[in-house]
Amino acid sequence: MFKPQPQRLAASPTGHAAAFLDEARDALGENDPDAIFNAALDFAGRHKLDARCIGVLLAELYRRRQLTLQVLQAWLRDGKDALAEAWIPHDEDAALNAEINEHATVADWEHAEILRELGVWYARLNGEFFANALPPAAISVGRSRKETLGWYLPVRDPLGLRFRININELYIGSPLALILGILLHEGLHLEEDVRRHRQRAGSYHSSWFRKRAAELGIPTDEGGHWRGIEPGGRFAALLKRHGVALDEQIASSSPPETRGTPGGSRLAKWSCGCTNVRVSSGVELMANCDRCERKFERYA
Repeated sequence: MFKPQPQRLAASPTGHAAAFLDEARDALGENDPDAIFNAALDFAGRHKLDARCIGVLLAELYRRRQLTLQVLQAWLRDGKDALAEAWIPHDEDAALNAEINEHATVADWEHAEILRELGVWYARLNGEFFANALPPAAISVGRSRKETLGWYLPVRDPLGLRFRININELYIGSPLALILGILLHEGLHLEEDVRRHRQRAGSYHSSWFRKRAAELGIPTDEGGHWRGIEPGGRFAALLKRHGVALDEQIASSSPPETRGTPGGSRLAKWSCGCTNVRVSSGVELMANCDRCERKFERYA
């Protein structure tokens, strides 16, 4: 679960500003409002700063560095709510997901071994790429359509589970690198959920998501389509350190092969969280649900 660990910093805004300038130099150098905003959230989480304190910090940076005004505006608009959600401890969900994951590894189930390995890798990815800030996920294996490698549900599922990641059963027989790439992709959706509230509005594969995926070496297009694992990327380097092979097909942008052939429907699944609809895969659905008022998002 996400529990910020307090660290000793000077109590004044000047002291915080100096530490933040050092830790977020890349984002500040690019002057990217989204990157700076996220860096501020990460900094606040690690150093256990409240919304008021981080607001003072950004104002101090604006005076000292002419920090982009959009960052301050975004913080005034979204920062307090985003920080509050990032700090929800998720104790009940953590305990429940741990029990579910343990139950899923019972010896008489065919997917027990891969789910056990996915649990190990989820913790590894969380530490490597997310500073252990992701809450525990309930990881499942279930069949979806061929074009769906996996999915993350940004709301509670019909059983009330939160932070649910599913790997399409059709790909379980694929090379481990692909399965782990799917897990990381869905982990990015989870990160965007808890940090940026993407379940409420916007594209399912937002510009922030695509940029983040590219940074980790698992690029995706606007529709979330597979674009392979970059051999020189951060994720490929992690796989290599742990002896996971990266063959040519997985490293290419071509769709991976499955071990089965699902139905031939060319409909794509869209969901608002309470209702699922299917439309032609070539159509971009721009609609909100009348029941929950959320925007329909396309599954990965």
